[in-house]
Amino acid sequence: MNQKTLIVAVVAVVAIVVVIGMWVTGAGQSGLLAGDIAVTPSISSTTLTLNVTVLEQKENARILQFSGLLTNSSGTGIPGKTVTVNTNPNPSSVVGTAIIGSDGAFSVTYSETSPTTYYAVFAGDSEFRNSRSNIVAS
Repeated sequence: MNQKTLIVAVVAVVAIVVVIGMWVTGAGQSGLLAGDIAVTPSISSTTLTLNVTVLEQKENARILQFSGLLTNSSGTGIPGKTVTVNTNPNPSSVVGTAIIGSDGAFSVTYSETSPTTYYAVFAGDSEFRNSRSNIVAS
C-alpha cells in the first residue's frame, strides 16, 4: 500500500467515526432522533376559597371585604398569583383584583349597592391549574 492510499484510508476511517459519533449523540438532528428527551412540566392543582364580611353598612351601600386562600394540592399557600373577585349572576363582572400574599391569602374591599352573590377565580398559569372558589352571598 502506498502512502497516498494510506492517507485516503485514514481520512475515510476518521470521517466514518465522526459521522457515527454525530449520529449517536444526535448532533445536527432535530425531532425524535435528536437525543433530546421531551419533558412535560407537571401542572399542580389548586384550591381557592372565598369568604365575605360586611365591614360597614351605609345608607345606600355596604362595604364588603372578601378574603380567601389559594393553595396547592398539599395545602400550601401559593404567593404572587393574581385572583379576581366577580359577581355571580350572568353576565358576571369583576369587582376586585388581588395579588396573593406570601401565605397564600388575599383580600379585596368592595362597595356594594345591592346584595348579590360572588366568587373568586385564579386563571392558572404554567405551574398551577386554574380554580374557582365557592359562591358567597353578601
